[in-house]
This record gives sequence, C-alpha cells and structure tokens, in this order.
Amino acid sequence: MRVLVLGGSPRHFGGVETFCTRAVQALADHFPALSVRHAGTYTAYLSARTLSQLLGGIAGVARFRLGGHGVVWLQYVNLPDLAYILVARALGLRVMVTPHLGSNWRSQRDPRLRALSRSLLGRAQRIALLAPTQAEEVALPGRVPQSAVSTFLPAEVLLPVPRAAQTGPLRLLHASRLSREKGTFKVVEVAAALRDRGVPFTLEIAGGADEATFVALRALIAAHDLAAHVHLTGWIEPAALMERLRVSDVLVHLSTIDSYPLIVLEALACGMFPIALDLAGARNIVGRFDGLIVDPAADIAQTAAFLATAEADDLRRRGQAQSARVRESLGWQAAAAQLAQALQQTATDQAVNA
Repeated sequence: MRVLVLGGSPRHFGGVETFCTRAVQALADHFPALSVRHAGTYTAYLSARTLSQLLGGIAGVARFRLGGHGVVWLQYVNLPDLAYILVARALGLRVMVTPHLGSNWRSQRDPRLRALSRSLLGRAQRIALLAPTQAEEVALPGRVPQSAVSTFLPAEVLLPVPRAAQTGPLRLLHASRLSREKGTFKVVEVAAALRDRGVPFTLEIAGGADEATFVALRALIAAHDLAAHVHLTGWIEPAALMERLRVSDVLVHLSTIDSYPLIVLEALACGMFPIALDLAGARNIVGRFDGLIVDPAADIAQTAAFLATAEADDLRRRGQAQSARVRESLGWQAAAAQLAQALQQTATDQAVNA
C-alpha cells in the first residue's frame, strides 16, 4: 500500500512536522511493506507571497497519484488544509484525516467556518483521532468512520535514561513555537509573579519565532527585570530539547490552541511535572498520568500560586514517577500498528465516500 503523509511546512518546523517525521519513521521501522513518504501542505501563515508553496503542495499530490492508487493521510491544522481532501478525492485517492486543533481555533469558534470544516471533513473516508477528547472539540461528520491513533514520542525519550539527582531551585521550562497563543508571554508573567513572591527558580524559554515575537519577549523580560531568572534560548535541535527536558523540573505550557499537546507527553516521558491550560486534550493527558491543569481565566495566578507553595522535591518525585508509564504506553511499535490498521481500513473499507 502506498501512503502519502500530508501535513505541515518545512519552513515553519514545529509539532505537526515533527509528528509526521516520526510517524513515517515508525511505519518504516515496523511495516516496511508500506511505501510511505511525507509532503507538506504549506498552509501555515498562508498569504499571497506563500500561495505558490500551497500550489506546489497540491501538485505534489498529483505526482503521488501518477504512481498509482494510494491513501493520503492528511494532518488538519488550518482550514485551507481541507482543500487537499477535495484535490485527493478528485484524483481518485482515498483520504484519512487527523485533526491537530481544538475548540479555540477559529475554524471551530466561527459557526460558518465550523460548518464548512465539518462539510469538507465529510468528504474523507476516515477520521483518525489522537485522543477521544477531540470529538468534544472538533465538529466531525457523523457518517465518516473514525479510528483512534497515537502520537509518536521522540525515539530518544522512549529509552530509559536515568535522570541525575536534582536539588536546589526549581528549573522551569517553556518549549514551543513561541507566540501569545502558545502561552509564551504568560510564562514570563508567571516568572515575574514568582520573583515577586521570593520563590527561587530559573526559567528557560526555548523555541523558534519571528523576529517581532523575539523583540516583544525581550522587551517584556526587561520590563519585569527578569534577566537573572529567565533565559530566552530560541530554537534548538529536537535532540537537544530532549536533553533540556531531562534536566528540567516543571514544564509550563499555557497554550490556548494545542488540542493534544505533544510537549506535555514528552515532558512526562522525561520525568518532568507538567502544568497546562484546561483544554480537553491536556486534561486527558494529566488525568491519565499526572500534572496540574489551570483555569484559562486565572492561569497566571494559579500557576504562580501552585509553584510558590509546592515542594520542589515533591514535584520532581511526581514527574519521575510517571516516566516509565508514559514510555510503555506510547512505544512506537504499538503506535505504528494502530496507525497501519487505520490506514488499511481507509484503503479497503467500502465507506459511504468510496
């Protein structure tokens, strides 16, 4: 069976692009009979200047069809991604869609866009959900079959690497594509509140962003006089990020847009204690393992109050206690088998959209 994993943009490498890369590798490792490759949709930050990249992505689907029939596994992040369903169907390809969005995305908040999203998803043969909570957040067509698939943790964190004994002030980490939606600026406000309370800590902010975002972050850090507490690292290689997770204590992830935040699972696998916003996906992860969920209306205050009163050693112990469970639950072999089954069903089922 031929599979085109379609999603993300190499120019804006982030969670979806990482997910696609790992999924392709996992399928290659455990199901070598499958012919699998990855291509971008190029819908991130879509504008008139980047329209040619989107057209190039569509042309890539046409080239895939020239090689014969197959399954397109589409990663749905932005509403324009769903145009690929129509293109693939017009070319006679079968389509499975995995949403990577939640209730706070514009495509789900706006009633007209929500209806359009549901209608376009109705043209797919199958919808593969990363978590059962996505059915609560994303408008899904009732007549399209659904499958459960798993996320793919980095291969590095699936190996049991002992953490060095940690003492002293809490080491906080925020790692994401830096933006207001991802909660980056709120994390700086949390740091200011902790400093004002006299709590000993360090905070590292790691991730890529455009220059305007970096300028605004540096200005906010300076305005709060946090240079002694906060280090703005910028983008780092994925392997280096995993090392940061292993030597940090608490992940602070106050994103309003992450439907099922991979970084929270990565942190847990590395022995960290996560703090996340009360969204369905994060709530599912924390309920399954451990962590703190905070109210979006009081996220800064609740996070700071918790960290100011918690015992650092207790948070380290709780994080490390979940590490083995996460690695065992989310191994690549089981995740690849689940995904391969969903793809096979998409290719062979006589669904309503066949």
